[in-house]
Amino acid sequence: MATIVYLDVDDEITSAAARVRAAGERQVGLVVPNGSRLATSRINFRLLAREAQTRGRDLTIVSADAATRALAASAGLPVHASVGDYETASGGTPVREPEVAPTDAPAEATQAAEAGVPTVAPTRRERTKTRPAPDAGSDGPAREPMSDRLAVTPPSDLDATVIVPPPPPIESPAKPESGPSRSGSIRVVGPRRGFSRPAMLVGAALLAAVIVVGGVSAYVFLPSATIRVTPRVDPVVPVSFEVRADPAVTEPDATAGVVPAERLTIPLGVTGTFPATGVRVEETRASGVVRFTSENTFVPVTIPAGTRVATQAGTAFSTRAAVTVERASFVTGPTSATVAVDAQVAGPGGNVAAGTITELSDDIRQFLISVTNPEATSGGTRTEFPRVEQADVDAALADLGAELAAQFEARLADPATTPPGTTLFAATRALGEATPSVDPATLVGQEAATFDLGLTAEGAVTAVDDSPLEALARTRIRAAVDADHRLVEDSIEIAVGAPTVDGATVLFPVSAEAVQVLVLDAAELLAEVKGRPIHQARSILERYGQVELEVWPEWVTAIPTLDARLSLVVDDSGAAPSGSPRPSIAPTASPSVTPTEAPSGAAESVAP
Repeated sequence: MATIVYLDVDDEITSAAARVRAAGERQVGLVVPNGSRLATSRINFRLLAREAQTRGRDLTIVSADAATRALAASAGLPVHASVGDYETASGGTPVREPEVAPTDAPAEATQAAEAGVPTVAPTRRERTKTRPAPDAGSDGPAREPMSDRLAVTPPSDLDATVIVPPPPPIESPAKPESGPSRSGSIRVVGPRRGFSRPAMLVGAALLAAVIVVGGVSAYVFLPSATIRVTPRVDPVVPVSFEVRADPAVTEPDATAGVVPAERLTIPLGVTGTFPATGVRVEETRASGVVRFTSENTFVPVTIPAGTRVATQAGTAFSTRAAVTVERASFVTGPTSATVAVDAQVAGPGGNVAAGTITELSDDIRQFLISVTNPEATSGGTRTEFPRVEQADVDAALADLGAELAAQFEARLADPATTPPGTTLFAATRALGEATPSVDPATLVGQEAATFDLGLTAEGAVTAVDDSPLEALARTRIRAAVDADHRLVEDSIEIAVGAPTVDGATVLFPVSAEAVQVLVLDAAELLAEVKGRPIHQARSILERYGQVELEVWPEWVTAIPTLDARLSLVVDDSGAAPSGSPRPSIAPTASPSVTPTEAPSGAAESVAP
């Protein structure tokens, strides 16, 4: 004999497998309607074939849909297009369930209860598909039960076979009751009798055993799902900004992008002794006496004061006073007169030998007058005195200024000048106004071979402690994290570009980037996927990251709805990148900036 099991369109593989297990006969015909969920995958028929083989059932698939038959045949199951074909092929009469009238307690149920035989309550499907047989005396021919009235094994997920234990001994006649029962199952009607205390204890023990066995069975056999979601890791929008190291600032300010800087003052001083190149000259004129001689016998000749006389070499003298030379006589001869002369040019050049002054102007010579110096002239001198000139002072100041600048550069290069923990930026250097040791104006005109002069000044340069740059960059990148994300701290990478100088301030281009992980709530995720088909649940969860989803048994097609059979873990322990380089903030030197360095001295969340 064979048992025919009818499926509904929305029955799952779990329902079909349970009903094959519950079939009372070895031969089982499973009627699959058009559009059944069971016919969506060949694996469902393979699972049914394995279940039937395990339970010792000869399973045959009956379906009017050719595609369904093809899937079942590919899984190794016999197929038929109709129930009639299956009945003919089975070679026997299918088992028919007793038809149940819609009464509360048929006589057969009462008799079975009195005999101590368990009674099977009609299922919802049996109540729907089973009709009462016509009475012998009724009008019309008796109808043979159709194929759809064959015995039907109820699916385990909808209806359960209810085992009714034998009633206690009958103590009084029973009132037969008629009409449909409220529960929809067969009601056993018998004489009303009291229960003995031992019977009540036995009943309570049986009930407790049923509850325990049912709970263990539910824990072991109900489907379960284990889900692990690794949240999506996204990049944080990179931030780039400029940090100004300013000596006027005392505290770092991430919003304004400023950090403090230190303006160092360096005292400088140089002195020197410089030669005087100027000369003061004192000269005196030479003087002497000249004699004029006249050979003029006609008239006396007067020589005016200031008359020029000279040597043949051109050294000129002037007479101090007028002198008259008397007329000459043929008897006594020439006459003469003397007069003092002074050299026209001061200096030793006027000192000439005796008899060398012989030159006269033609105006006087035409009167037959001649001149000579009977003695050498003398008294012509030249004396030089060294003297400080303005040019000497200017040259000295220039030399001192160059020495002061060289001293400043040497101090900047000295590591002792840079405070520990800071970097000196030589491009910010500034040399203050130099102060001379004496007023340069007082030196000009001094008669000395040398003079002393000195200069003092203060140099200034900016030193920066660049350690706050990292903190500012971290503050900026944290502010860029999305509201529904969490920053992965170890992923922060900070880069500081080549600094530039603006007066006494230093400008650092800073950039920062990092990754952020999506913050997920396990309870909210479970609420989204509970009861959904597995492929749909996976698609929902993959929006949030990587998903590992395991169900038991493997043929389960939907996420269970019982919280006790669900586990969802949010695992963001792998969000931090391994081996990430630590941020480097050392400033890179550029042609415009020359820095001088100082001496070194996973959380998990489980759904309830």
